[in-house]
Amino acid sequence: MEVMKKHFVLVHGACHGSWCWYKLKPLLEAAGHTVTALDMAASGIDLRKIEELRTLVDYTVPLMEFMESLPQEEKVILVGHSYGGMNLALAMEKYPKKIFAAVFLAALLPDSAHMSSYVLDQFFERTPKENWLDTQFVSYGSPEEPLTSMFFGPKFLVQQLYQLCSPEDVALASSLVRPTSLFMEDLSKVKYFTDEGYGSVKKVYIICTEDKVSPKEFQQWQIDNNGTVIEAKEIKGADHMAMLWVDPRGFQGIHPNPLGKTLHCIYKTKPKEKFHKGLKMEPIKKQGRHFVLVHGGWYWYKLKPLLEVAGHKVTTLDLAASGIDLRKIEELHTFHDYTLPLMELMESLPQEEKVILVGHSFGGMNLGLVMEKYQQKIYVAVFLAAFMPDSIHMSSYVLDQYFERMPTINWLDTQFVSYGSPEEPLPSIFFGPKFLAYNLYQLCSPEDLALASSLGRASSLFLEDLSKTKYFTDEGYGLVKKVYIVCTEDKLIPKEFQKWQIDNISIIETKEIKGADHMALLSMPKQLCDTLLEIAHKYN
Repeated sequence: MEVMKKHFVLVHGACHGSWCWYKLKPLLEAAGHTVTALDMAASGIDLRKIEELRTLVDYTVPLMEFMESLPQEEKVILVGHSYGGMNLALAMEKYPKKIFAAVFLAALLPDSAHMSSYVLDQFFERTPKENWLDTQFVSYGSPEEPLTSMFFGPKFLVQQLYQLCSPEDVALASSLVRPTSLFMEDLSKVKYFTDEGYGSVKKVYIICTEDKVSPKEFQQWQIDNNGTVIEAKEIKGADHMAMLWVDPRGFQGIHPNPLGKTLHCIYKTKPKEKFHKGLKMEPIKKQGRHFVLVHGGWYWYKLKPLLEVAGHKVTTLDLAASGIDLRKIEELHTFHDYTLPLMELMESLPQEEKVILVGHSFGGMNLGLVMEKYQQKIYVAVFLAAFMPDSIHMSSYVLDQYFERMPTINWLDTQFVSYGSPEEPLPSIFFGPKFLAYNLYQLCSPEDLALASSLGRASSLFLEDLSKTKYFTDEGYGLVKKVYIVCTEDKLIPKEFQKWQIDNISIIETKEIKGADHMALLSMPKQLCDTLLEIAHKYN
């Protein structure tokens, strides 16, 4: 008999965020469970900086606040990955009666006998320094109380953490990891965990057999050292990132995400979701172009490795107050403020280097601004289901036309909130879950919808600024070659409006991706890559 559905609370490891559960979350939800994935402080899109944190308690505040908010009668299953095991332990100490069980996934598993740093001390004793590769350890705090931050470099990500994951997930992680701390200074002075609190909660440990960060032997040592683990499970063949790793045998009838299967098995529930085979692309003749993709940095994670396999250089970046950029939308007052990271990138390019700019959705407006100033550094500008301004009207013209044609009802649960001053109010925009699912990601996978839900932030269209300023001229913006890619099933910027924009301005070529929704870079990355490769070959 199937047991009652549970509430899973997922806690990420060091340098990561709630985004790393994007494949697992829809699997558990498809089986009828409630799933909450949290960003710890200074992680994911949490806007605190690591320099503001001094203790494990500071870092764990989001989890503690969530546990505090639960009704007394509600119990959850905590799942902690890697360093997230330390966060779990802190919550278990204070809220043991609100927890069915705590699941440690290739995680640090403290005990209640030693100081809180004990398992970390043992880990560092057993880990050769050379294993850290290009990981950066940097001091912060004060001379009297120095603290150490940690940031995983690209070699460490590829060779130690993600060695069995897809290139897409490596690209995703590379765009989203942030500096963090292990809080060794704090943990070595405090005994956070007791038998009465932490020790009273049921614990399950999931071993990842091919983990190179926390080897199987160390995971087993922790289980033996703790002494209160009621069950140990094993995912054969999994690297450290089991929530992202997909068993290649899964496409031959075995569950493709073994972690999802393991968590189901713990509570005897049956997965119901269908799974889709990842895209692969064979290397082709190298073209050697430099693509700059706008916006945002993380959501090009499927396209970036495809272009790189084809021999191109790819730069993705977060615009101001977007992705993991730590500025807040309230700090931005003009369209130029928002575009500053792209302007700085273009300024940093050598005079002789040219790039292919690709702007998606509102990113087309950002392209317009850099095309105006840096036309000599651009081969061609590609507008992907994007807003494409002209050089005749005020800068807000295409947006004004769009809002005239867009029924208010289409915005669903999108939130428009004013910020700024009473004299100069500015509206922010935040896409709600219904709007994401029905108008943006309607042809994307549940995994990509989950990822977007974990990374969405409030932004602005800067209509007040754009309506007063003429940013785009024939002498700047107008000189750059433009290609427009139409997405035929786009519900946000319908095909008819995309065509109207093309007719409104002179461009050199129009391409079309049939069957693509607004998020073609996620729903049809291979087709988009092929289109961009054609453009790169033609406009050189």
